[in-house]
This record gives sequence, structure tokens and C-alpha cells, in this order.
Amino acid sequence: MAVPAGPTFGQYHLLGFDWRRVNRVLIVPPFNPSNYPRAGTEIRQALAAELQQLGRFEIVSPPPDHPDDFARQVHVNGTFDEAALIAVGHHFHAGVVIHVAITQYLPYTRPRVGLVVQAISPQEAKVVASVDGLWDSADPAVAQRARDLYRCAEPPRWYQ
Repeated sequence: MAVPAGPTFGQYHLLGFDWRRVNRVLIVPPFNPSNYPRAGTEIRQALAAELQQLGRFEIVSPPPDHPDDFARQVHVNGTFDEAALIAVGHHFHAGVVIHVAITQYLPYTRPRVGLVVQAISPQEAKVVASVDGLWDSADPAVAQRARDLYRCAEPPRWYQ
């Protein structure tokens, strides 16, 4: 019997953060230095769809006339500008602001995506949850997990 491969990501959750107090989540445009300009939009739409399926939060995005370079302003030298994220969170009345940085992206045969996803609480002024990983379908274990998730009738336990 084959032993399942370990996760291809790391995660963090701030102990004691009360997610029940979060009613609105703002997803800012991702920082996308990849060669695929649509990657940021596609990943943000997929993330918004997944969060909406949870039915726990109102999911909002900045309007189309919001400055396009906001992600670049927020993501400086591998970190984010805390003051900018806190200000935008307060502006949109969001309990959590989600910032995504795309570290790798290849949409074609043997797709690969590398992401750093950070959930920042404007009230706490800190990261309350994050995921950092590389999902490469060239890895047979990753490809199998993707197929299994795609075929699931209901989300796996870790997703709920």
C-alpha cells in the first residue's frame, strides 16, 4: 500500500483569531510577476468562488477603476505594506484582506502554480492566516490529489 505524499504547502493560523467576527473579505488584485497577465485575474476569481461556496463571508473586490498597480504597491521586496492593506481594509469595511502573490505559474500541459496567500486582519494589524506552496502536476501525488478533489461530491475535511 502506497503512503500518501505529504502536503506541498505550509500554512499558518493565528491562535485565538475569531473567524466568526469576520463578515466581509476583501480580495485585492494579486501580485503577478509571471509571464501570464491573466493569471492574477483567474486566480482571484477562483479564490473568490471557493470562498463564496463556504457561505461564511461576503466576498468583495476593489472596483475596476481601482489603481492597477495596487498589488505592486502592497507587495514590496517579498513583503506587503501593512499600512496600505490596513487602510484598504478599513476603506472597504473588510474584516479580512486577502493578498496573493503568484510565485510560479504555468497553465499548460503539466500545470504548475506557486502561491503565497495571506489573510490580514485590519483590526489586528497582522497576518491571521497564510498558505505558501507550489502545486506542480508533474508530481504524481499532486496530480492524483487534484483528480481526487475534482471528483469529490463534497469538499474534503481539511477544506471545511
